[in-house]
Amino acid sequence: MRNMKPLNISRPQAVLSPAMVSAAMAMAGRPPANGAPSDDEIAASVRSLRGSVDGFIERFEGRLEAVEASLNDQAAQGMAARLNGGPAGRETVARAAVESMGAFARLGVTAWPAEALSGLSPQAGMSSDNDPSGGFLVPTEVAREIYQRQQDIGVIRRLARVVPTTRNDYALPFSEGGTDSGWVAERQARPKTEGPGLSMRTFPAGEIYAEPAVTQRLLDDSDFNVGDFLTSEIAREFEEKEGAAFVNGDGINKPRGFLTHDTYERGVGDPAQPNKVQYTLSGGAAGFAATAPHTAFVNMLYSLKAGHRRNATWVMNSRTAAAVMNFRDGEDRPIWIDGLAFGQPATLLGRPVEVDENMPDVGSDAFPIALANWQAAYLINDRLGMRILRDPLTDKPNVLFYATKRVGGGVADAEALKLMKIGTE
Repeated sequence: MRNMKPLNISRPQAVLSPAMVSAAMAMAGRPPANGAPSDDEIAASVRSLRGSVDGFIERFEGRLEAVEASLNDQAAQGMAARLNGGPAGRETVARAAVESMGAFARLGVTAWPAEALSGLSPQAGMSSDNDPSGGFLVPTEVAREIYQRQQDIGVIRRLARVVPTTRNDYALPFSEGGTDSGWVAERQARPKTEGPGLSMRTFPAGEIYAEPAVTQRLLDDSDFNVGDFLTSEIAREFEEKEGAAFVNGDGINKPRGFLTHDTYERGVGDPAQPNKVQYTLSGGAAGFAATAPHTAFVNMLYSLKAGHRRNATWVMNSRTAAAVMNFRDGEDRPIWIDGLAFGQPATLLGRPVEVDENMPDVGSDAFPIALANWQAAYLINDRLGMRILRDPLTDKPNVLFYATKRVGGGVADAEALKLMKIGTE
């Protein structure tokens, strides 16, 4: 922000009329005597008036400097917030909410101080902080912190399309194709064409829970950051269960994993099968082909349509990655390139690789490798609202924290997902 220049008021030399002198003397508390005032009276009155004006200017300039300093501070805070990549105060609000959760963990509801209640008061996106059945809705900022930590841990949650909803079931209309079209001349009749086939794909949410325990002694320890501990433990527990379900879940009271979807092998010239995931054979009965194992990866990559291929990411576990990173193409060039900078993923045939330990190991008839445009291929239904119950009685001397939320998931577009199956046929 441009600095504001202090006000500069000049003091012009003016000729004072008798009326002005009389007024100045009256303001100074020296009414003129009968007749014209003397020179000494005029000089004293002018000095008094000038002193009053100078005092006013000094006070005005002081207030102006204070306003300028305040505006500069606000501008600096706004610039710092933009440089740090977020609105001012967001991190402070999130930290205050986590600290409020820590106060809840230590004190429970009956001993909750007013400053702790402020973090768990009803906010936008919440209906109430109190549930008659027991438990409290987690504040919006705390829930966001848990989701963020889950995303840092979980691969599929980080890659897939996540849809926050307020209902247990999320329905997604999907076009089955089949729309007819044709070329016509300017005056040629245009016959009616068939419309596309539409189907609704439903992603029901199942309930997931975590129940970390903390001893009362730790809660009594003022140096123990129980708020951070709870958010980290809840995020880790949730992601372990969710991550496994996103890959291998059967869809019963949990997300349906993409490896449990119906699959098929598509030969040259064969049409695509709707709602089924295409796979490519590895070329080896219990592993990869003995010669030119890279061919299966090339075929798998180019089985994706160009639009999905541009945004595709490989997913496999660590043991599979250790085997694949040694493969070379027909020109003896490595097909696996490690990231050149910290935090940058490795690439396989030019597409990034993510390691997810929920993927199976290489073995006969297994599907150890997936390749997808995950934003199109997999959808996660996050039911808004996370609940936590403090239980100091069930497992003394531990205090249990029973946290629940609802989440669903499944394959949204099977054509955006490809798998590799270990086998020769």
